[in-house]
Amino acid sequence: MSENTRQMRQVLWFFNHNHDLAVPCGEDSFIYRLIRAACKADQTNRGRLYFGFPALVWAVEVIQGEDYGYDKVARAIREEEGAPL
Repeated sequence: MSENTRQMRQVLWFFNHNHDLAVPCGEDSFIYRLIRAACKADQTNRGRLYFGFPALVWAVEVIQGEDYGYDKVARAIREEEGAPL
């Protein structure tokens, strides 16, 4: 599992603990707080976060802003990991 897919899986967990691709992250962890920051950030600050954590920010934006966002992120994870869709 690459760091990108791990971050996307952690974003899935943040929004939906029961998603089959979700990877838990502790609520006191850096990544959990980073996801919260990405959720609350305005476009300027979200852009800054994107430079260091593009997969995480992308997943947050997709889940928050698109219908079927969970499905799109899950598809991206499966494609990156080479798993069958």
